[in-house]
Amino acid sequence: MATPGDEEHALQGLSDDAVICGSCHQIRGTALAGFHQRCVCEPVPDPEEPRYGQDFLMAAELCRCCGLILLPSGSRWSVWFCVPCKDLVRSFNEQVGRCVMPIGRHSLMNGVGLKGTDAKRNAAVERFAEKLGSLSARVGWMDGWKGSVVRHNLLVLGAHPDRDLPLADYLDLVARTPDPALTSEGAFARMIDALDR
Repeated sequence: MATPGDEEHALQGLSDDAVICGSCHQIRGTALAGFHQRCVCEPVPDPEEPRYGQDFLMAAELCRCCGLILLPSGSRWSVWFCVPCKDLVRSFNEQVGRCVMPIGRHSLMNGVGLKGTDAKRNAAVERFAEKLGSLSARVGWMDGWKGSVVRHNLLVLGAHPDRDLPLADYLDLVARTPDPALTSEGAFARMIDALDR
């Protein structure tokens, strides 16, 4: 567990009331910036709600591959993976020659963009639209997958997956429980397997 005084750093901008939801396995709780981070079980925020300097009302989320590392979030440029998982994802995308697994929300982070000089060429615009549509579908898939990762980890850690669990307790369990089933490589293999279905 984090030492006293380190809680803010350890929880990446979330207060100690942050929990992993027992239904969707995503984080909800109070952000130190002043907003409530919702899990997917909670109502969608009012579009007029203050953004607190964020693109999305999120302070942090768990790596979408391994679910073991808490990452800062809330920006359209936020990266969804810890360093080991991001390296695996980038290498995979390079091997297949396209973005199969997005590393974040913004299209440019994933190599999908349209040069200003190409904006007047119909073929280039059509290719961009096709790539953007494919990327959007992959982003949706990643949004759904991240809860599966955390549920898997809860089962491996011996925690009840259908009950809310304080985020600090989850991170403590991860730190105290070295398990070969909880690695970036193993999580990446499960993600690839699920993607192929």
